[in-house]
Amino acid sequence: MLLRPVSAPLALLATVFNVVQTAILGINKLWLVAPLLVIDRADTRLAETVYMAVQLHAYGFAIGLVFFGMTCIIRGRLIARSAFLPKLLGHMLVGAGVCYLLNSFALVLSPAVAQAAFPWICFPRSSANSRLPAGCWSRVSIARDGTGRRPTALPGSVEVPSP
Repeated sequence: MLLRPVSAPLALLATVFNVVQTAILGINKLWLVAPLLVIDRADTRLAETVYMAVQLHAYGFAIGLVFFGMTCIIRGRLIARSAFLPKLLGHMLVGAGVCYLLNSFALVLSPAVAQAAFPWICFPRSSANSRLPAGCWSRVSIARDGTGRRPTALPGSVEVPSP
């Protein structure tokens, strides 16, 4: 809830979307476990059922990523509006969220379109959503401090000496 000071309702909404996405992805993993329970039989219809379960996992994963895309968009907007994080990181996260939404909707509505568009959607999503921009920003902000070390306390807080 680091972004609560920017907008408490939006920060809570992003957290709710993230919890829903986690629940969907967790339940969706059952589609991968189910075939393991019946895989020892040699039956053609059973093989088709196993294949269908794995395909359903892909669709469930895409539905979960819709909620993750919304989380990225909301958190990116909060980061862009905050005073303590760079606006560029927020805009990059919004872009990643839009890419997640486009990819997920394309996969559910038209898998052929999703397959053709994936390379064009994947690069902006992976570069914007990676930890590299945030890691670079934290290194630059520490270097600007001049000490080269991380601060041990937040500004305005009181440090308690250790015994």
